[in-house]
Amino acid sequence: MNKRQIWASIAVASFCGVILILLTDIEGNVVQLIECNLISQNKKKSQDICL
Repeated sequence: MNKRQIWASIAVASFCGVILILLTDIEGNVVQLIECNLISQNKKKSQDICL
């Protein structure tokens, strides 16, 4: 591999890492929305995820 290919690989890997982090954050927010607001009961609202 030459330097150009190495830098391209690093850029693609970094991009994929950022996308993975963003999707994980979005998933956590969706779970919190569903668990705490949409189908919430008093018991579920007291969970740690809803604080």
